[in-house]
Amino acid sequence: MKKIFPPLAVFAVLTFYLFCFIYFGLYETTDSYFFIAFSEFIKTGRYFVPHPYYWTVPSTITPPFYSLFLYLAQLLPNPHLVIHLSQIVAFLIALFFIYKVLIVKLPKQLSLLITALFAVLPVNVIQTSAIMTETLAIGFTSFYIYLAGLILIKKQRQYLPLLIIISSISILLRYNFFIFYIMSAGLIFLDRKGKRINRSQIAAVITGVIIIISWIGINHSLNGSWGLSSQQGKNIYNRVLGYDKLSPPHNNRDWQKLQLLVPGKNFLDFVWNIEPYILPNFNGNVTYESLLFGKIALAAIYNHPLEYSWNTLKNLFVLHGNGYVYPELIFSYYQNCRQIGLIDLCRSANGPVAAAAWDRIVTIGNFMSRSLPALVNGFFLLPSLIYALLQKKIFLRFIAVLYLLSALTTVLVELPAHRYLYPFYSLQLILIFYSISPLIGKSLKKQN
Repeated sequence: MKKIFPPLAVFAVLTFYLFCFIYFGLYETTDSYFFIAFSEFIKTGRYFVPHPYYWTVPSTITPPFYSLFLYLAQLLPNPHLVIHLSQIVAFLIALFFIYKVLIVKLPKQLSLLITALFAVLPVNVIQTSAIMTETLAIGFTSFYIYLAGLILIKKQRQYLPLLIIISSISILLRYNFFIFYIMSAGLIFLDRKGKRINRSQIAAVITGVIIIISWIGINHSLNGSWGLSSQQGKNIYNRVLGYDKLSPPHNNRDWQKLQLLVPGKNFLDFVWNIEPYILPNFNGNVTYESLLFGKIALAAIYNHPLEYSWNTLKNLFVLHGNGYVYPELIFSYYQNCRQIGLIDLCRSANGPVAAAAWDRIVTIGNFMSRSLPALVNGFFLLPSLIYALLQKKIFLRFIAVLYLLSALTTVLVELPAHRYLYPFYSLQLILIFYSISPLIGKSLKKQN
């Protein structure tokens, strides 16, 4: 049985995802539109947002990497198949690296079982069909953990320049991966064992800085904003005023200016409920609008520093509570099949078998999303984080700090939406099983 299990598990996972590729299609979310809009901008030079959001400058609300991927996919025949297959392959690659990290601490068959069970979780199946960055992002984080393990466990520091460079590129996939770049660069000074910092490591850091600065320059040339995104001000406004209901001082000039634009309007609300009323005052320039929102949000933080800090801590727990990382109503009978650009979007292929299979996966996924995250995070992830931070083993501490900083920086400036955690699922998995590996080892010894 020990000889049969490994190839059988691999065959089962590959067969399962081959079925998913053949029978399931792509679906879109609200945020999918902005990735597609920027890919169309790359292709045509025009950026279009539907009523009532008439933007007159291209937005970088979403990072450019995935939009570039969508653009390149549309240069090939059947781009919807290219996108779906690429995302499935990215996830399978993530599984490979998760397995490679697990076998360092756990028996091979147990590592393979854990990886296979993770592979068939409904949330992963659903995400591989989404026009979103999540699947590519979890592929990156899994590769990142693998390289970090080579550097910190195997002491193969020759991989450090590669880790630094891919971390800088990953920022163009998700802006909050900036933490990965900072942590990678920090490894230059960590666990050196008296060795000098070599030129390749310095060159990698400089290359990363050039990549980041280049994108900031491109972003500024597109819409006049400085920074990674043109709409970060709107994001933090949503978090501070829309979600937390914290307001700036009444005599704040920017706050007064906003209130004068639409007298009587409740501005302790989310931006998407405010923007249609005020955007004409900025001639559709979302960069200037976002700048105003950002100033107001910062003023609100300065006005309520303790409340903001306390809410940030609460939001960190909300982020790890029960909730969906994908749209809840994506059953086959909610199909909205259409073509955007050259991409055919449909939640599942025609036919009762495909529809029934998809609906069953979504039903199980919805049940798990409503009931399991809080339990898993409360009883396994939280103790694992505490355990990891107290350990002398540098790899485990590194992963724990990386996870905490990634989650914390997310809730500092964003709504505590559960989908923001999905790219870090591989980090969670490694943290939990590395932390309980001593208990597993003792259990296996008793059985023998």
